[in-house]
Amino acid sequence: MRIVPKIAALLLMLVIAPCASAQIVIKPGLPNPGKFTSKLTLDIAQTLNLAGQELTTGQKRELITNNQVSQPAADGSITVVETFQSLKDTTTLPGGATLKFASAEGPKPQGTAADFLVDVMAVMAKTKTTIVFDKSGKAIRVNATADGLDELDEPGKSLLQADLDPQRLKDIANAQRDEYHAEPVKPGDQWKKETSTDLGQGAKFTHTAATKYVGVENRNGVNLHKVTISYSDINFEQNAPAPGAPSIAGTEMELIDGGSTYFFDAEKQQVVDSNFKLHVKGKITLLSLIHISEPTRPLYISYAVFCLK
Repeated sequence: MRIVPKIAALLLMLVIAPCASAQIVIKPGLPNPGKFTSKLTLDIAQTLNLAGQELTTGQKRELITNNQVSQPAADGSITVVETFQSLKDTTTLPGGATLKFASAEGPKPQGTAADFLVDVMAVMAKTKTTIVFDKSGKAIRVNATADGLDELDEPGKSLLQADLDPQRLKDIANAQRDEYHAEPVKPGDQWKKETSTDLGQGAKFTHTAATKYVGVENRNGVNLHKVTISYSDINFEQNAPAPGAPSIAGTEMELIDGGSTYFFDAEKQQVVDSNFKLHVKGKITLLSLIHISEPTRPLYISYAVFCLK
């Protein structure tokens, strides 16, 4: 009579074992030596009341980067060199003007007061970023160079210089790593965490991220782990504006729609494909506009909105 419970227990173990093995830690670690490619897609739209004007803007961006990973050094650290394979961007400015850029075609004059932003993107597409990670996966050194940076006109030069600051890039790399869930998960598991989106120029959005591990999905013959995120409780922060960037006195933000989906390659220990969507509306008060003369104010409003992307 006792053989039945033993068989039942064995069958139970056979059912439980695959479920236990399906757990995975979805957090980027040290990538393996060699090469990998990552893709990021952004879709940002916002309606802002800025300096007494209601402005609707948007940005859609797709960037693909090539990453070369070194062999481990004697101390276990590795070096990753990241370059752009392609950068495509469509930015809608106040009044409906549109700036378009594709790295394969290069910058093209578009007849707007904000054309300098196209030149910034052209130089950005030539950026080479070198990151050294210690054996625990923490970024310990970052350096970024961009061909043509010194030839950029202001305010574009200051804008890009601030975004390529080594300390800023190192802080972002480590902050992004810390935002990932460090515990093993299985399909269907959900968790919440406070996260942020760096906007450049000393500004960022903070939000609550509700994350779900969906499971394994085959993409182009590779099994990847799919994760979805929905955002809520959005706030805008500007700790220290970069040189040339407008100073923010106060904001009131409302999230209209926001979410992300990313795909994690367990073999490479990296996120290889992700998309980010954020649609917001609200009011922004700029300190710096009180010092700007009326004829040049529309340009700086466009610049300010671009900095909030």
